[in-house]
Amino acid sequence: MDLPKNIQDPKVSFCDDGGRPKINQYSTEPQFRPNDQVYIRAVGTTPKEGPFIVASVNDAKYTLCDGSGKAIQNGKMFEEKDIEPKDPFE
Repeated sequence: MDLPKNIQDPKVSFCDDGGRPKINQYSTEPQFRPNDQVYIRAVGTTPKEGPFIVASVNDAKYTLCDGSGKAIQNGKMFEEKDIEPKDPFE
C-alpha cells in the first residue's frame, strides 16, 4: 500500500531513497508517574533525601510531596536526573 507523499507528520518523514519512512524523534515518556515513591539524589557525599511522593509530572519534571501531601522545597520542579526510584523491597 503506497502512502501519499504529501502527508505531513512531525514524527515521521520519508527519505529521498525510495520513500522509506524514518522516525524523526522517539517520544519520551516520563520515567515516574504521580504517587510513585522517589528519593532526591545525593550530591557529593550527602545522603539521599526521602522517600517522597511524585505529586505532579510536567514535561519530565516533577513536583514532590511528603506523606501528608506537603510540597517539598516549596513546590520546586525536579528533573529526572535529580531523582531516583524508591526500591520496592526496602
